[in-house]
Amino acid sequence: MEELSNIIYQWTGQGDQGIKGTLLSIPFYFLAGMVASLFPCVYPLYPITAAFLRNRATEGQSVWRHPLLYWIGTSLAYSLLGAIATASGGAFNQLMQSGIAVLLTGFLFLFLVFVCLDWFTLSWNFTGGWTQALANRSGSLMSLGMGAITGLVASACVAPVIISMLLVLIQNPHNASLLLQVIKGFVLCFCFGAGLGAPLFLTGILGARLPRSGSWQRVIKYGFAIGTVLAAVYQINKGLEIMQLESSQIYNIFIGLCLLFIAILLGLKPAETNDRRAVVRFYFALITLSFGLGLIIRGISFIPSLTNELSHKQLAKKNDSYEAIGSLRFYRDKDYALSLAEKKRLPIFIDFYAEWCANCKDFNRLVKKNQTLQNTLQKAILLKVYDTDSDFEYFQKDPQMKELQIGLPFFAVINSNEELLWKTTNYRDSKGMIQAIQKHSPQGKD
Repeated sequence: MEELSNIIYQWTGQGDQGIKGTLLSIPFYFLAGMVASLFPCVYPLYPITAAFLRNRATEGQSVWRHPLLYWIGTSLAYSLLGAIATASGGAFNQLMQSGIAVLLTGFLFLFLVFVCLDWFTLSWNFTGGWTQALANRSGSLMSLGMGAITGLVASACVAPVIISMLLVLIQNPHNASLLLQVIKGFVLCFCFGAGLGAPLFLTGILGARLPRSGSWQRVIKYGFAIGTVLAAVYQINKGLEIMQLESSQIYNIFIGLCLLFIAILLGLKPAETNDRRAVVRFYFALITLSFGLGLIIRGISFIPSLTNELSHKQLAKKNDSYEAIGSLRFYRDKDYALSLAEKKRLPIFIDFYAEWCANCKDFNRLVKKNQTLQNTLQKAILLKVYDTDSDFEYFQKDPQMKELQIGLPFFAVINSNEELLWKTTNYRDSKGMIQAIQKHSPQGKD
């Protein structure tokens, strides 16, 4: 993933000459989208796409119609992302990593499991007028819209590539007008979305032609459904952790969600009084629903104050104060870290962090589990910079760290003279972090 990010930056960030540079960049953005579509977190979208487009196809329509609209929708989602990025400097990245956005992505995955298993059919049921003709007869808007939603869901999975892509787009060579930059962002991100959506388009074409019956298909369908559920659980858990919930409260919420699902399966529709089985099942469903809602409310009620949490961390930033992650000490003051690095002749590893950044918190967990990474980080001066710190604004103005203009996560290794030695937006690039510290630390190869 990190290698792909570097390729995008090198090929599209050099020699940008207006329209010519944009045209030369098009095939690389398309190729980057194709590679991004192979990321494991995008896999659950393939069976969902096949199930959705299979139900869209109607007799007499071309098999290409809805997959093509779906593909265009995915491309348009990224083109709008590019336009927003060039106009706002990357605020969309912060939005997509917020707790609410990550939670919604998880619940969307859960909802699409029902679509994948044919338990729910996506359709618009308007009554009369032009909306009925537009939606029910052709279903074009639904196919276009679902393609766009798929693109947005996938964007949370391929964040490092997107950040590298947006980093190039926000640059403003030769004082180009904002309108031209927005157009450039729109075109190049459309190409990236087209590359990412190409396999989804092929899935829709092939899926629409496959028969619905057959035991082998059921095994594949349920297998993909289980994988999608796991992806949804991961996203929901990630979102709740960003919102500062403790593990016990997250367990309560997940148990509550399971009980809600059981209540739905039991049936919440009141039964006829002469059908005793149905009546008993209905009352059990109500009881299960009550317990589920109770556990969810109990879990949500324990969300701590984010403001208090941030205030506490900001107060901690004083001279040699530090924040512990596992056995490591991340200092909270830039000047102190620089003086310590000069004294000990060690490089500085900087972890740029924000409470809204899902992948930043994932890095904290990764550090605690990866003993090799922990051992290597102990051979560097560690600095943690929050997006609310004045130091963050200081580094954000550094032309060597333009990634901070886009969003987080971002990591860097510098020396005591503030010269950039290494950087990445990929929080899982443990190998790169280890190699960078070993290369520039006199203790690195011990």
